[in-house]
Amino acid sequence: MFRFNFNVENDSDVQDPNVVSSSDNEESKKDSSCILANEVVSPENSSLDQYSFKPISVESSHFMIRNFETEGDKTQEDEFLSKFYSTCDVTPSVYEGGLKIWECTYDLLLYLIHNDIEFRNKTVLDLGCGCGILGIYAAQKGAKTVHFHDYNIDVLKKFTIPNVTKNEIKSSTTFVAGDWSSFCDLDSIQNTTYDYILSSETLYNTASYSKLSGIFSNKLKKNGKILLASKSYYFGVGGNTKQFLEYLDQDQKFEWDIVWKNSEGVQREIINVTFRSVSS
Repeated sequence: MFRFNFNVENDSDVQDPNVVSSSDNEESKKDSSCILANEVVSPENSSLDQYSFKPISVESSHFMIRNFETEGDKTQEDEFLSKFYSTCDVTPSVYEGGLKIWECTYDLLLYLIHNDIEFRNKTVLDLGCGCGILGIYAAQKGAKTVHFHDYNIDVLKKFTIPNVTKNEIKSSTTFVAGDWSSFCDLDSIQNTTYDYILSSETLYNTASYSKLSGIFSNKLKKNGKILLASKSYYFGVGGNTKQFLEYLDQDQKFEWDIVWKNSEGVQREIINVTFRSVSS
């Protein structure tokens, strides 16, 4: 049985992941305990010599991803990495799991490869990117622009950006940290909409569904697609695919289709979400 190993501190500022917001107004979407969205600037000419990388191959696609395990004491010297890498899955509103490559991320990557999704000259958002492998793949396939989002600025600085730099992609990139509730307000992306929004393992917290739907409503192009990879149910926290899809149905802006399911083990799914057609 899959279960998130939530490490929730006894702190009044930490959001209870089992509590669903009672209102969808703007005040309920913006939690003062959350980190406001902000752009993270990739330092010019930064050296990657301080990091270790490991090759990851998925079918015919190849990536270089920072390898914390071989960095030994260097990793332990970093307060953020030593606190969260391999010690907990998620601490809500503090750390959202970006230092691991989750199972569904590989599911979505394989789906993109097997279906030969066309990214050439497209604008892509890797939402909740973690290591950034989905956005890197889109860039390798010719995406014009790739934006990477993760809740934690340290994940972007110490994991995503080194990986993007190491893989020498040619796409225009922007990195954004912070809570989804303020993502659309960020000046650097206000005028950007996306052909594809890719997101993996982001449906575990029911309290975030309104924020996620808000990003979809505001940032997806009219004919764009959202591809979500998720476990069907997240034991220990209450989020599940069915509940999120019911939320989308209530919103009445989107239509969706489950385009992939695994056949054994913990049930996992990939959902294709688009704006509802006029005829429907």
